[in-house]
Amino acid sequence: MKLSVALAVYNEHPTVADIIRQVLAAPVDLPMEIIAVDDYSTDGTRAVLTTLASQEERLRLVLQDRHQGKGAAIWKGFECVTGDVVIIQDADLEYDPADYPALLRPILEGRADVVFGNRFHGGASARRGFRLRRLNRGGRACAPCARPIVFHLTASNAVRTRPDRWLGMHHPS
Repeated sequence: MKLSVALAVYNEHPTVADIIRQVLAAPVDLPMEIIAVDDYSTDGTRAVLTTLASQEERLRLVLQDRHQGKGAAIWKGFECVTGDVVIIQDADLEYDPADYPALLRPILEGRADVVFGNRFHGGASARRGFRLRRLNRGGRACAPCARPIVFHLTASNAVRTRPDRWLGMHHPS
């Protein structure tokens, strides 16, 4: 199983290098890639990301040609991931990659298809904020990919690859 981290970035020059280092150092025993989607930053973030991507093979950089918003950056990240699980990480250090193991555990143990949390239950107490849910894999929405999904708003958001397929959603082009 491979972990993809979709990193939506917009004008995060002061924090983007730190968050990438923290994500790469996250205590996760899975192969990992980071898809950093820069949403047309104008503060020097792109230069930092370009340098980091040239030094780290697990970091792939996607540059938006105009500012489209966080949602569009996340969707672009989903389009580029190659992993089995996707974690959505903000670039402003709000979410702590050290929480990734707690986020991934229900999926890896096969106990959940969806994990919901919230940012108000940080650290160890975040586990009490989880909402585990099994999805009906036979239903129309799940059938195309038949894989679990995780959302965790405490450490970050995470989803199984290609949520648009199993949710029956379409990217807002």
